[in-house]
Amino acid sequence: ATGLLICLIGRATKRMEHFMGLPKTYTGVLRLGEVTPSYDAETDVTERHAWEHLTEADLEAARQAFLGPIEQTPPAYSAIKVGGERLYKKARRGETVEVPSRSVRVDRFDITGWEGPNVSFRIDCSKGTYIRSIAHDVGRHLGVGAHLVALRRTAIGPYDVSRAWRIDQLEHAAASHAESDS
Repeated sequence: ATGLLICLIGRATKRMEHFMGLPKTYTGVLRLGEVTPSYDAETDVTERHAWEHLTEADLEAARQAFLGPIEQTPPAYSAIKVGGERLYKKARRGETVEVPSRSVRVDRFDITGWEGPNVSFRIDCSKGTYIRSIAHDVGRHLGVGAHLVALRRTAIGPYDVSRAWRIDQLEHAAASHAESDS
């Protein structure tokens, strides 16, 4: 995953809940016909299915099914805590855990390209939405499986990645600030 990350320091941390609650925009690629336990490319493919029979109409129907308020089950490989422990730790040990579903909202879901098994998309969604779960659920809806192979957060509320600092710019600004305080 790449893209926009808002970093808060000092007194700004008091506004963390505000920033976390803002809607998010993502672009990404899901791969049809392959299923992974993590719903992304971080774990090995455990199932393969033919996807070549799918049509644009099939993909459009799947896209429409994930617009608006939806119930979503986060992946077992997530940072959600169950019983005081992160789910990904349990998943890596091979433990099976019931992951509670949650209500999230998808305000926009556009298919921006389709080449072979790879489907490019853009999603505008509420906080707490797992794009990996959407990729997985789209594949399940289509009956062929899918997992996420690329993800980029392009916006958090009004804050857009095109106006963000790169890491080297942030380091330079921090160093300049430290020098001016000396």
